[in-house]
Amino acid sequence: MDPGPGGGAVSRAGVSLEIWSFDDHNPGMSTHSVAEAKTHLSGLIDRALQGEEVVITRHGRPVVALRPVGDAPARMSNAESLAWLRANRVTGGGADPEDAASLVGRLRDDEQRR
Repeated sequence: MDPGPGGGAVSRAGVSLEIWSFDDHNPGMSTHSVAEAKTHLSGLIDRALQGEEVVITRHGRPVVALRPVGDAPARMSNAESLAWLRANRVTGGGADPEDAASLVGRLRDDEQRR
């Protein structure tokens, strides 16, 4: 006995169970199986972008929720940021600081001499 999309009562062997649709319980959320999501992924993404929380289930258990990610983070490597990093560089504190490339090269050469 199918309760239909709006839910309802199902009776089996003298036991009555009240069934309701997960979508009806929380109108801002819909659930879809993995197979259904594979078939309708583009539409589900559109629904998520419109503000609906879309949940994908595997074997009836929720495993993934689709939601918009928001604005992309600002780029960190613009010229102004690089200039600030150069101006505020922390050195090793010695009289003659060694850059990373020189240090790695020296350590590699020392290791090869052993």
